[in-house]
Amino acid sequence: MGAIRNAIISAARDELSKQNLSPGANGPISQAPNKRYKENGVETRGGWKRLEDIFANAVMGFSGAGDPSFKKWGEHNEKPLGKEWCGIFDTHVLRRASVDVKWNLSNGRMEGSSIRLLTTWGRDDIKNIGASVRSAENLYIEPGDVITLQGSTNHHCLVVGIDDSRRSFSTIEGNTTYQEIRSATRKASELTTIYKVITDTRFPPSVFDPVVKVPATFLGKMPSNWRVTDNSATWYYRFSANNTVDYGNEPGVTEGSGQWFAAGGSFLKIAWKTSGSIELWDWSRLGDDGSVKCKYFYKGAPMVTLTATKE
Repeated sequence: MGAIRNAIISAARDELSKQNLSPGANGPISQAPNKRYKENGVETRGGWKRLEDIFANAVMGFSGAGDPSFKKWGEHNEKPLGKEWCGIFDTHVLRRASVDVKWNLSNGRMEGSSIRLLTTWGRDDIKNIGASVRSAENLYIEPGDVITLQGSTNHHCLVVGIDDSRRSFSTIEGNTTYQEIRSATRKASELTTIYKVITDTRFPPSVFDPVVKVPATFLGKMPSNWRVTDNSATWYYRFSANNTVDYGNEPGVTEGSGQWFAAGGSFLKIAWKTSGSIELWDWSRLGDDGSVKCKYFYKGAPMVTLTATKE
């Protein structure tokens, strides 16, 4: 994992550790009774100054300093400036790691040159992967990225770890119960969008560009059979026109299956169902002999380069 992602995770854990401080303006952010404190004799939201500083760092054109909502607490779980601030917290953490991003209060989104918003409904290479088979690889998720969850609140969560199954994430989140910063565990099956940090990623950054059609020079070779090798082993792939693909270690043998789609940049993506791994075939590197270079990603392991040749 690169320096930027390490810095994001370190900043998130630092914010979480401050929840153990003594109650006060710069203490734990919380409306819980045991975290509130009295300021000039008035009961006040714990950590209100920290919260105001988070807004000041994260929000474009922030002008709410001194607004009484930062200090307010109550039975209706009052929000600072009346806003849900989970995404603002995540933006603040990313900015602490020098990621170019700001929070737009007008549309409720992160914006900046260092991130891309990927949705589960807007891209063929993501939306056609069933919730039950989603993985960190086939959703392009790495620690340091931000995900949002299903539901009316569109809750934002900062990913700080990925479990061995690659289908569950440990997170640090703001705007939770009692308006606190807490850790949690979230499943790939329950997310809706991904804010992808592209300045430090194991995937080709251009894969996060808008999806374009596979060019005719490449698509004309499919559906078809391909021989794929990593110089030590060989597999045989069979592509079908309905966007399915299977493979075996011998022609005509089936060991696994997946789906193929156009991805961002100049890539065709294969998402393998059982393993959750992906391959990115770079059609811009199609050789005169009908071969193409591929990148293979499996469960956080180092990327492997494959060569595919049309049979």
